[in-house]
Amino acid sequence: MGNSASNKEDEERERRKMLGPFSEKEYKNLQFAFSGIITSQTLEQVQERENQQDGKKRLKDRKKVSDKNVTVPIQDVVQFLQLAGIIDSDKSEIIVSKLLDFHPGVSAVSFDDLKEGLAILLKGTTSEVRFRLYSAGVATDFETIFSLIHVIGDVLRGNKLCEGTNGSTTKVGHIVSGLKYYAAENADSDHQYPQVGFQVFNRWCEIEVPSLSKDLQGWFHKRLLGAGKLKSSCSVAPSIIQESVLKPEVVYALSCSSSVFNGEKPWQRLFTTRTQGMSFELLSESIIGYGGPTLLVIRDTLGNIFGGYSTSTWKEDTKFYGDSNCVLYALWPRFNVFRARISNSQDSNNYQYLNTKSRTKDHGIGFGGRDGALRLWIDGNIECCRARPLDFTFEKGSLRTRFLDSDSFDSDKDMFKVDTIEAWGLGEEAALAEQERFRKENADLIYDRRKVDKKQFANSDFDKEFLLGKTFASQMERQER
Repeated sequence: MGNSASNKEDEERERRKMLGPFSEKEYKNLQFAFSGIITSQTLEQVQERENQQDGKKRLKDRKKVSDKNVTVPIQDVVQFLQLAGIIDSDKSEIIVSKLLDFHPGVSAVSFDDLKEGLAILLKGTTSEVRFRLYSAGVATDFETIFSLIHVIGDVLRGNKLCEGTNGSTTKVGHIVSGLKYYAAENADSDHQYPQVGFQVFNRWCEIEVPSLSKDLQGWFHKRLLGAGKLKSSCSVAPSIIQESVLKPEVVYALSCSSSVFNGEKPWQRLFTTRTQGMSFELLSESIIGYGGPTLLVIRDTLGNIFGGYSTSTWKEDTKFYGDSNCVLYALWPRFNVFRARISNSQDSNNYQYLNTKSRTKDHGIGFGGRDGALRLWIDGNIECCRARPLDFTFEKGSLRTRFLDSDSFDSDKDMFKVDTIEAWGLGEEAALAEQERFRKENADLIYDRRKVDKKQFANSDFDKEFLLGKTFASQMERQER
């Protein structure tokens, strides 16, 4: 009895060792994939062939697939992945070898090699998957920065993140447009095209394309292991039905940077200078009390588009408020994300600011920085506006790419002239309803304050005579009668 139990435990250990991190169904589909590589068939064709075989023939074919002595050229693996629609590039063989971590110089691989290579790619941690992607980029013939862009573009296009949209290549290109800038800002290099180390690349992914590794895993999993319908984290691009300075590739890049920008329902345009004019009063009124996240978008006269995102409700205040969910964006012509950072400075919690009344304090709207020197600032006259590259609240980096020439009449690169301002609400109908309630409550409060309680207003006979005039005289006459 004891030997029987022990044998079962040994068999279970062997089974688990054989499966690795995969389930039985996944392992079976992985065998199908390798069989397809051997026979130059697609996964669907292999599955159909097996369904037509009897049990003995089916078992024999599976054992043949798992035989360590059976190998296939890496070129055949690449061809199979291309047929499966997983990746398509003139550098596919190099990319696949790095993504699957095949040993250098190896020209053929076994089923176990393929299984081990996919184990990390499909089941590994976020950093492990990013490192595979990074290695694939470095190994190509391009300079590191452009090879990375090339590989990421292949992955994102292959991942169907642009499914249902036009100009997918342009949209993907815009996502990675800020990598060169980010590398230059965060790497010690004097080269024109700075080398990108893995730490810099990993951090860039975390900030600007946090879903990349998950989506890469999902796409390989779907195509090789027969997973259900792939639902990418940015497969549902937000909808903007009104005219906007936000180009489709900008909206798409935003949706890949954070799930808060995803959704089937269109954004709500709360304000635009195109129809409402350069009015700071109307801009403030449009966002105060809105009960959902907002995105403030600015286009300057040089064509730069940038802005700030906030989840905290905008309110009138002479002090900073908000939380670490605030984010600054460079939106065009490059895309970069500047998230809140951890700092011990007393100015590190200066997320957002809006003051429309007090003239003794900064009069305007902005993000980050400190009193008198906000990171992104629009003054109450929409004339003295600034976008600084550094503060204690957000990650460093310029929100703008194009600047006036140094010999221009205005040599202060932080200053800009506004062309267009837009305010977008991302909180759906409930957020608008909350804003309406706020406006009604505020209007009622103002009305109540304007009402005059005559009994409290005029307590003495002098006050009544001076303030109420004939009304008081008439009352005295009645009393004398």
